[in-house]
Amino acid sequence: MNHFVIMNKDNPILDVKYDLTTAESKWLGEKHIKIPRNMYPDEISIDAIYEFCESRQPPRTRVDIDRILREKYELMDYLPMQMCEKSHGITMEDFLWTKFDNEDITYEDVRVR
Repeated sequence: MNHFVIMNKDNPILDVKYDLTTAESKWLGEKHIKIPRNMYPDEISIDAIYEFCESRQPPRTRVDIDRILREKYELMDYLPMQMCEKSHGITMEDFLWTKFDNEDITYEDVRVR
């Protein structure tokens, strides 16, 4: 199974595991942190993970998305889950990010502000 943890700064919030057909999540920290409802343990699905990863990326309709895909993500196609692995899903709107297995990093390593 693939695995990542949704973090709020350096605090783990939600543990997420998935493969091609199944998805599961469990709370690790504060439940009041705003994450999409469809990522909650009783609601999660593969589609929810895909939507979450896509919501953490530049919009696919952005004018210069082809250049961004090549330069920032080293991809030829818009693939939100692979993009999230490279960007850690960090945005300017909040302090959430995704930490994948075998990564020894902190919020300070991925933050954009």
